[in-house]
Amino acid sequence: MEIRKSIHFKYNVQNYRINELQEILKFQSAYENGEFAFSKSRPFRMRERGHERLIHPIIFRDRVVIHAFCKYVLIPKLLPYLIYDNCASLEGKGIEKAQDRFRVHLKKFFFKNKTNEGYILQIDCRKYFDNLRHDVIIETMSEKLTEEELNFLKLILKENEIDVSGMTDQEADRCMNGLFDSLDYASKYYPQSGERMLPKSIGIGSEASQTIGLYYLRRIDNYIKIVKGFKYYARYMDDSYVIHKDKQVLKELLEELKILYKEIGLEVNEKKTQIFRIDRPVTFLKTIYILTDTGKVIMRKHKDTFHRERIKLKKLKKKAEAGEITYKSIEEQYRSWRGTIMRKRKGTKKLMYKNQKQIASMDKLYNELFILPFIRGERP
Repeated sequence: MEIRKSIHFKYNVQNYRINELQEILKFQSAYENGEFAFSKSRPFRMRERGHERLIHPIIFRDRVVIHAFCKYVLIPKLLPYLIYDNCASLEGKGIEKAQDRFRVHLKKFFFKNKTNEGYILQIDCRKYFDNLRHDVIIETMSEKLTEEELNFLKLILKENEIDVSGMTDQEADRCMNGLFDSLDYASKYYPQSGERMLPKSIGIGSEASQTIGLYYLRRIDNYIKIVKGFKYYARYMDDSYVIHKDKQVLKELLEELKILYKEIGLEVNEKKTQIFRIDRPVTFLKTIYILTDTGKVIMRKHKDTFHRERIKLKKLKKKAEAGEITYKSIEEQYRSWRGTIMRKRKGTKKLMYKNQKQIASMDKLYNELFILPFIRGERP
């Protein structure tokens, strides 16, 4: 089973595997009798790449059910309606695909316009998963799913509702029709009785949230690609970009998009949504792109990528000295990270990213922390 590959060692996963047939029959019986409900879980905070997120863990039994629903129902039925340049969380795509499409779009722009003088509109949404409205999800998917499939989707959405019983009418209305922040909500105490639920938000941690997030902006994708006819457009979840030679055209498009986003309950992040010149370095998905005046696209990993790895190696050294991790595990982790940075472009011998100097610096640090002490006999 796909979802247990990386967590097969956990007790609850092994226990489920032993009783797999029995668990499936229990789910089938409960669902047919209308008694099935997802288990409640307590969310926890996690800091990732400098951003704090609220994660909603899901027990393995529920993960199996949701995975099957996404793989055999949602994705097959929704995939035909997604644009090719919607790159997140799909088989054969992902972050590397999105980064490569950005490179391809820059090159196509250059060879069509014979210049690297142009502009890019980068768009980001504020608290994307927190503000996915359940009524919009049901409305957009109702035409693609059967009644039974839609009812199961409603079960998933119901599990993600926010208890706002302790809020005043004004606070609850502001959360529903304005910007909802799950971190802010979790940091405050609100009595929860289940009397009033907020039909909004999809908790990060579920495979369903990724699939729903892919499809939620389909209207925006089609408006940009089909109605407005922009060819150099792509999206990675809520991060998207449009490339065009005319800055004014992109400004007008942004104003139109703000209205469309608002209609589906989303708000554009004004700080991260900007228009840049493409003859200067542009950053997308932690990768820096430089379009030269000859049409060549140079890609470099952002300096934060190396900064985080340096910090990580120093922490791993302390853990190794304390016996919490083996040196072999550290070596495997570093080789994996290094291989990602030094990977070659598909079908060529050329490196994808031009970060040889940074890699040399990282190798030097790795040697100082782990290899030289071994040579000197200071570590096993």
